[in-house]
Amino acid sequence: MTDFLKGEETGKLLPSNIGLQDISIGTAITGYNKLVIERDDLLKSASDLNPTVVALNQNIEDNRNNIRRSLENYQQVTKLALNNIERKSTEIKGKISSIPNQEQGFKKISRQQQIVESLYLLLLQKREESEVRAAATPDNLKIIDAAYGNGVPVSPKRNTVLMGAFILGLLIPLAILYLKFLLDNKFIPGKISKMWSKLLY
Repeated sequence: MTDFLKGEETGKLLPSNIGLQDISIGTAITGYNKLVIERDDLLKSASDLNPTVVALNQNIEDNRNNIRRSLENYQQVTKLALNNIERKSTEIKGKISSIPNQEQGFKKISRQQQIVESLYLLLLQKREESEVRAAATPDNLKIIDAAYGNGVPVSPKRNTVLMGAFILGLLIPLAILYLKFLLDNKFIPGKISKMWSKLLY
């Protein structure tokens, strides 16, 4: 339609049914064609210099320019929509190309889940078997009396240890003195009497 407006001279009828979805452009083309038909009908009884014909020609030119600008805007909007569609198409193609990798990842996760689930079911089964086995086995041991104690050690006995220490404390010095006197071979009557008196008293 834009090429047609560029190549066709002003004052010719424009095709109205060209498949555009913009209603305003269709309305503008219909108005343009009405002005052209009105001008052509007026030219049958008037000349080109008629003020009404001149005004109609000016309106036709203005409408033609408006239609051309509307078509250019419509073309830009269509290009933007087409670019958006192409971008979305590229995104969709990228997602489609990444589906095999995602599916592989999902399969890996699914296999790991199945392994974990099978291990969980196995452990659950083992626990139930052990519980059944424990419930089926009777108790062989019974507690009759609770353990008790009095806090006093059974062995060694304190009194016996003290008595033994006291006796050893007496016997060891006496044995040392006895051996000392036994090995002393000097004959000193006064000294012997003094030692015996120390031992006895």
